[in-house]
Amino acid sequence: MNKIDFVDIENMPTRDISGFGGSYEEGCQKMLKNGLRFLNGRKIFDWSGYKQLKNVTGLCIAENKDAEALDKAIMEGIEDASGAMHHAVVNHLAYIWKHGLKKWLKM
Repeated sequence: MNKIDFVDIENMPTRDISGFGGSYEEGCQKMLKNGLRFLNGRKIFDWSGYKQLKNVTGLCIAENKDAEALDKAIMEGIEDASGAMHHAVVNHLAYIWKHGLKKWLKM
């Protein structure tokens, strides 16, 4: 169930995603906001469409239409992103979807 509990994505509070700062973190933040725009207002999303390997960062593969559409939305306006950036953002979006922005901010 979608627990995205905010309206103003552009001015919402956020937290560090990458731990690297600079343009790398800016890219992650833009990807996160792109994903939140895509997910906001949706009632369902099939998160099982992402294949991830335990203890491997950077491999997060879209295997269904929901995941493919989210990947397209995440990358809008992004010229280049690493697999680690994509992987981290998808997992942060999934956490926000499942637990809400307030809990994500406290995490």
